[in-house]
Amino acid sequence: MLRPAQSLTLFVALTIPQGVKANGFPQAEDLPDIEEVLQRAGWTMTPEMSAAYSQPGNIFDENNALLKRGVDCFDAQAGPPAAYASMEVNRSLEAGVRMRVLIGGGKAGLGIEKKLVFDTPKHRQIPRLDLQLNTGCWEVFDDLIATGEDISGFYVITESLSAVVQKQECGSFDVKARVFVVSGNAKVQQSCAQTSLEPVAVAYKRVPLSKLLRRPPRQPTANTIESPPVVEHQQAEASIEGHFDTIDINTDVQSRLREQRCDEEAQQRSVQVREGRIDTAVLQAQTQAMEVFQGIEDDLETCTQLKRSERGECIQTLSSWMDQAKRMKVSIPAGVELVDTACGKRDAAFEAAERTVESSQIGRAQDILTRLMRTDVAGCGEPGSSLDLMGKISMSEVDRAFRSSPAVQGCLSQWRQRHRLDSWQLLLNVRLTVGNDGSVSCAQCLSEHTSIDEPLKACVVDAAYKLRIDVSGGPVNVQYALKAVGR
Repeated sequence: MLRPAQSLTLFVALTIPQGVKANGFPQAEDLPDIEEVLQRAGWTMTPEMSAAYSQPGNIFDENNALLKRGVDCFDAQAGPPAAYASMEVNRSLEAGVRMRVLIGGGKAGLGIEKKLVFDTPKHRQIPRLDLQLNTGCWEVFDDLIATGEDISGFYVITESLSAVVQKQECGSFDVKARVFVVSGNAKVQQSCAQTSLEPVAVAYKRVPLSKLLRRPPRQPTANTIESPPVVEHQQAEASIEGHFDTIDINTDVQSRLREQRCDEEAQQRSVQVREGRIDTAVLQAQTQAMEVFQGIEDDLETCTQLKRSERGECIQTLSSWMDQAKRMKVSIPAGVELVDTACGKRDAAFEAAERTVESSQIGRAQDILTRLMRTDVAGCGEPGSSLDLMGKISMSEVDRAFRSSPAVQGCLSQWRQRHRLDSWQLLLNVRLTVGNDGSVSCAQCLSEHTSIDEPLKACVVDAAYKLRIDVSGGPVNVQYALKAVGR
């Protein structure tokens, strides 16, 4: 299990209208990021929830490798686990939290989020004043310093927080909608659905080892007799009065240069970490969009075999998916990243970043939409002349039916919102076949202007099939110009 990172916001709310098969989505829920919960309480998330972090007194290097066990270096030891007293941490862990993980391992692994539910956490601690290195352990690290070893990144665990994992699921979390979406990948869920019989290390607090490396006091030798001071008689020597011993550079230039380089290294690595997380989120967005599309693809293919008047719901479903899948927004907020450098771990700040991506399934979806939009083989008949239509149908009645239709007005509203139009004008030619009962048996949109997109045409055609128009001696074929202007 990897250490969770800064939370990523992924805006991919792919909704499926009723009547089309797709994977279900859970209801909204409050699912905080586990690292944020722990940081607010003063804790550090454990790497991979290793058991070594549950033992206060254990000593680690800057790469989180265990150097010495606490029982070998401290006479004082932590007592048995006790219930932790923080209500916020307890409530969050018991109700459920989320964290970033990598399924599959290596560069080919899939970055997703995991939902975890814990039992009541347990707390262990060695009081700070009892953290006194014994002589043997002190000498080990003193020898390292004498050989030039940099121990600035070494640290000692002072407190640990452990808990039993009761439940865990893998998927993704929509921060804006507050929804956790369980992955439909069976292999992912199989590797994810695990619990623990024993508590796992959740978080820890630490202190730099350098603060504990004080030389032990020297012990006087027993049964020794102090000799009287020896007085030496020497000739008088000449002296020089001067103050050159006070001339010195009080700052360690080499140390400052090293610190500067480490700060630069930390900044570079934080950018790499941020870009890596965005790449992982992009993969997650692509995976989620693909899973939703695959869940409706078979039904959409079947829908192409229906009459054009029966395809409205399928066209609406696919158009809704495409509208979102063309503009999937992935972002990471500004924050501070803890990274490894030659000087040990450093905090590096980074700016917010955002990326908009398009689903890899758009081409396939566009092909299906084109086939869904096709009219029936026979098509609508050629419109009759004014003389032929006289007494059979009134064009003012056709105009009234279109302008009073909530469905048609909804089509225009959605079109304006998609293109963010403040001022606009529209001319959309619609060909209709109206039967004896006033129902529309065929509808086509003939306009080819670039501003009139396919979703608008599909929406107006679907709305036309729902109209009722008074006719006499039908069926009749007419062509109607839908005009609209907005400022």
